[in-house]
Amino acid sequence: MTAFVERAVDFYLDYLSANDAGLFLPTSIKSYLDGRLGQLEERLSSLAFRQAVEQDMVAGILADAYQFSDEDLRRRRAESVQNVKKTNGRVSLEQRVRGAWEEDDEWQD
Repeated sequence: MTAFVERAVDFYLDYLSANDAGLFLPTSIKSYLDGRLGQLEERLSSLAFRQAVEQDMVAGILADAYQFSDEDLRRRRAESVQNVKKTNGRVSLEQRVRGAWEEDDEWQD
């Protein structure tokens, strides 16, 4: 067992000193990982773009329609942070509008 740990430590130290994982990974695995990381980058970029479009739509609609006080903006930011956490970042204008309609449908005394 000691020899195994010693070889593992030596490998890790060689890996750190080489500063290039390509020296330790077969070409096929490196190519596969590069491809998967490229796909992930594209998906994340697309998601970030769609979120920015949604955010810009909402900001434009609100800026055109209302004037908010600083207190309103602080309260809304806190609510938005909670909504994003609760939905794991998958919030859309359509979901928020439907949610607002449902809240308005409640019985009020």
